[in-house]
Amino acid sequence: MFNFGGLLIYIAQVWYVVVPVDVTLNECKAVSYTAALAHLLHKSSLSAFLLWRLRQIENNNIDYWLGIVLFFVRFVFHVS
Repeated sequence: MFNFGGLLIYIAQVWYVVVPVDVTLNECKAVSYTAALAHLLHKSSLSAFLLWRLRQIENNNIDYWLGIVLFFVRFVFHVS
């Protein structure tokens, strides 16, 4: 998922360069929403991976639940 999100980020960046000047509002929204979705997917999968690695390194229940809460708070802020 992390690599797919990174790929989508670079596709969206190339799409920004390739899009002509006279685009419609819907085309502009499609580019923007694709870039936002790619960033959300990329960063959220990285955060989930880091939480998983933290769980493997030290099995501390407080850190685990705190990490999950912070992950969902971050996710909610990005989606809103």
